[in-house]
Amino acid sequence: MKKIILLWGLSLLPSGLLGGTAPSTPGTEILDDPLVYVRPFPDLPKLIDPSVVNDLFSYSVVPQIHATLFRLRDNIPAPYLVSSFEVSHNSQTYRFRLKEAKFHDGTPLTANHIKASFENAIRNRATNFEGFKAINGFENYLRKTSTHITGISHGRDELEVVIELKEADSEFLAKLTDIRFSIWKVDSHPEIGLGPYRVLKMGKGSIELLRFPQPALDLPESGPRKVLLVQRNLSQAISGYRNQDLHDLFFYSVSFTERNQFSAFSHQRSVFFPRTYALVLNSRRLRDVTSRRQILQSFDATKLAKACFPEEKTTKSLIPPGYLGHDESLVADSPPLSILPPRVETLPTSRLNFIIIDSIGSELCAKKEIERQFKGQRRVRVRIESLSDWVKHWSASDIDGALIYIEGETTLHYFGAFQPNSEFSFGDVDDEAFDDFFHQFDMNKDLNRKHESAKSLSLHILSRNVIKPLFHQKPILIYNKRFRDIGTQFTSAALLPLTVFNPENRDE
Repeated sequence: MKKIILLWGLSLLPSGLLGGTAPSTPGTEILDDPLVYVRPFPDLPKLIDPSVVNDLFSYSVVPQIHATLFRLRDNIPAPYLVSSFEVSHNSQTYRFRLKEAKFHDGTPLTANHIKASFENAIRNRATNFEGFKAINGFENYLRKTSTHITGISHGRDELEVVIELKEADSEFLAKLTDIRFSIWKVDSHPEIGLGPYRVLKMGKGSIELLRFPQPALDLPESGPRKVLLVQRNLSQAISGYRNQDLHDLFFYSVSFTERNQFSAFSHQRSVFFPRTYALVLNSRRLRDVTSRRQILQSFDATKLAKACFPEEKTTKSLIPPGYLGHDESLVADSPPLSILPPRVETLPTSRLNFIIIDSIGSELCAKKEIERQFKGQRRVRVRIESLSDWVKHWSASDIDGALIYIEGETTLHYFGAFQPNSEFSFGDVDDEAFDDFFHQFDMNKDLNRKHESAKSLSLHILSRNVIKPLFHQKPILIYNKRFRDIGTQFTSAALLPLTVFNPENRDE
């Protein structure tokens, strides 16, 4: 596994531009239309090859435009692009009959699109691509000793796909629900898919989706005729929602007081998709473990939470509740330390440069608290930046640390954020033991053993002193009462489909 959806995966959720000129407001003809849904984003989604999507905003839009072979319904894989399928007695051969679906440009779906999409995702090393290593020919294709994956082939006609495994995989159908393995016309335009909406218009600060009739997929007939995705920072989003110009606040951390103010015209629902708020250090700049330990132990997470996030309870666990490996007793209490005055030679600067992700919530308060705690110990500069700007600085190793949160679809994805040598990592670049710990966790099929392996991996990550967990938070889904229900067909709160809609019951 190479990448993670940071909310960004596993994934960093909200960001956005602080201040500045607000994007233009949609016209009244859009907002007044009862069949148009307007969803704000801190950073506008990117309509790119689904296999390389690694930010949550883009990740949330993929299922609206694209479709997978299977999708999750109540956490059970159910056929989506597949009309029927057969599995051999040894569970190593899968024969899928495809539905007679059409892409948004009218092109009929065929077995060729399945093979090309899977080869593209594996070639790009999509998140969790190694989960498909049981397919015959996977290794040869990855090593480029074969131009195709031999285990994916045509069946009796162009609507039949056969996938052969070298060993049985009890989780195989669940893996087919991964949106990185959406089916699309590879080497064509990635915004052309098989999903319930097609891209109608793309502007500088907005994307407009139009509902696409797809009888073969058996989707609900009701639903917003159009979906308008608009870029808004936190204050703009809250103001727009209060004025009922925007229809949800899924991607924003909203205070308890603000939630109470919205109660008259909102549905509010807590979902089990935990986030870990944390202070992370960039090991590409702060390479010395002892120095990192001094920095993290000198920081009092309880004081930060009490000052800026009073509804939250600090945690000692890296892993959120509900994920394998969660254990509050893993990390012993450590008294705050003073950072030693002598400059460690491996540090690139005597001043620490931190970034707080805009729209994480209470940004100004967190900035002041971090500056207050480090005052007199080491010079520190704290900035509030958008997610996209933070990514640039982190990737270029221009900053020493950040206040973020991490999410994961699974524990496996969660740990992926700490891959030392991944393209984007919160891990320690000098952590040679990580792969062994991760392999032990990944290979365990017994859940009890997997749980113990996850605890060992969690403890190992904490020992590298690259992250200090602050608290875990459940997202609160806030959406306008005009929409009767916005259910989830996926495991992630960010993937809430916009397909269940009742314009006749606005006050329900």
